[in-house]
Amino acid sequence: MILDTLAASSRLTRWPQLHIARAALLAECGRRADATAAYRDALALEPAAAVRRHITGQIAALEGAAPAPAKET
Repeated sequence: MILDTLAASSRLTRWPQLHIARAALLAECGRRADATAAYRDALALEPAAAVRRHITGQIAALEGAAPAPAKET
């Protein structure tokens, strides 16, 4: 995943939005554990309160969610 490559950059790894975007993509792929870890990485960077609320909501949804149904195209 290209975001993994970007996260390897010492400058970009300190940007919470990178981890949030990565987590969202991982969640879309059904990789809930990896998505939760990425959201926790974003939380560790101490983003603004509104962003923290979004992240904690996403983590709660991932930890309590049943497998998502396949999207119709």
